[in-house]
Amino acid sequence: MSEEQSANRAVRLIAIRDLLCGGGAYTAGEMAERMVVDHRMINRDLLDLQGAPLYTPIIQWEGGRYQVIAFRECLTPADLIARGLDLEPLDVAPEPTPIGAVSAISGKPLKVGYRAADFVTPAMNDAIGLFHNSLNGWISDNEVRLFKNAAPKLGNMPSRSVLVFEDGSYYWPLISGASAGEKGRPCWSDLVRAVWPERKGERMVMILSTDTKKRLWPRAEVGALGQHTPIYGYDGATGMAQVLYLDWARMLACLDDVETVYSLGFSKDAIRMSLLDNWNVMQQVGMRETQRWERALADWRPSAEFWVAAMIAQKKEQTR
Repeated sequence: MSEEQSANRAVRLIAIRDLLCGGGAYTAGEMAERMVVDHRMINRDLLDLQGAPLYTPIIQWEGGRYQVIAFRECLTPADLIARGLDLEPLDVAPEPTPIGAVSAISGKPLKVGYRAADFVTPAMNDAIGLFHNSLNGWISDNEVRLFKNAAPKLGNMPSRSVLVFEDGSYYWPLISGASAGEKGRPCWSDLVRAVWPERKGERMVMILSTDTKKRLWPRAEVGALGQHTPIYGYDGATGMAQVLYLDWARMLACLDDVETVYSLGFSKDAIRMSLLDNWNVMQQVGMRETQRWERALADWRPSAEFWVAAMIAQKKEQTR
């Protein structure tokens, strides 16, 4: 990036932040029109604004409109998870931080905190990446609580697959409906339906992972349940390890289709790739019906909604 491009970008970031801080809500297209730039550039700028050092809490509402979260607590995944787990504070109180200090993990502004270097352990595979090259920086009280409760003897609670809302409502679901019933925990397939639309618009964090040993919360995002809901997905078998953005209502429609097909006897691998791969099931269901569902799934497969639906789908007789 040239010096002129860097200068233009800096001016644009400040202009966008000032515009959103004015109390209005704008689409990326509307902001691009005001700035006379491509809307794709605005999308990148919005991500940059939410990181250090310009940490600006932005939320996307219905209709794709963005707005700064004003007069509300700026929440990170660590804040929500620590609140949901009701984790105890450390015995040692946090220190006052220098003016302008932000969390080395989330970029959230901090008035008090702990030194990141004090929590680096030999077990951390990528401490430099975790703390964004700021080992001498600071981390928040809630981030420290998650670190201190990550020991296997404590159940490694921060590494769970979870859905947590800003009011502290905490859900620890299982993918398998049968296992969820045996352990008295919610099943993902039921839970994602139960929270919609009653909790639409509420801020939340969701981590859907098949590995309960990985520290994934630093990579997750807080967002509103709705048309642009961030979830962190991790699954080694499908090569997933990133934040996905879901339209929750579309995801539920996709889940209905996937569970219908799954209940016909098709495997999840066939659902993900091609129903025509399940020859024996196809013969039982019939070629015409199989092709009809294959066309429906083909439309869903490229979407983030499909990845979640295929992960959590249950055969209908197992869940309801």
